[in-house]
Amino acid sequence: TEGSMYQRYIFPIYNEFGQIHGFSGRDMNPNSSKDRPKWKHVGRKTNWIYPCYVKTKGVPKFLNCILDKKEIYLVESIGDLLSLHSAGIFNCIPIFGTSISSKLMCLLLSIELNMVHLCLNNDSDKEKNRGEIGVVKNLCKMTNCFDKHKLSIFFPTKNDFGDMTTSEILSWEENKPDTSRSG
Repeated sequence: TEGSMYQRYIFPIYNEFGQIHGFSGRDMNPNSSKDRPKWKHVGRKTNWIYPCYVKTKGVPKFLNCILDKKEIYLVESIGDLLSLHSAGIFNCIPIFGTSISSKLMCLLLSIELNMVHLCLNNDSDKEKNRGEIGVVKNLCKMTNCFDKHKLSIFFPTKNDFGDMTTSEILSWEENKPDTSRSG
């Protein structure tokens, strides 16, 4: 109700020990100025791997989903993650901006993945397409560590997943790049 997270919906970020080590807050004030950032982070977001360490009945549901599917969607924000979750897609992680952290890279390298989809925002309607720039930078970084056939660029069909309906998200996922060629 006050302070740096005033009028924001707050998400606690847990570490691998179940301790809160940060917060991500989404602006909920419809009258906010354009200067106020939509998302505000408190803590070192470079250490965040959300929601991998959130447990449901003692089980890391989201991490297990990624491990089972051997495929992951990397998105910009918790808002994108929530839109995918609403459509029943749980093998996704937000990178809290447009740059993959070293800690997230270490996690991705430590698990057996057939495909990593870079799904940053589709900012093609803006003068500076930050999503596209971020995807290119991350792709360059990741090709040093991953087989290029296990990486895909897979933008949302609208600006971000929050702008898409559930049926649009499901249709988007049906058209994902082929994961059968890896192995």
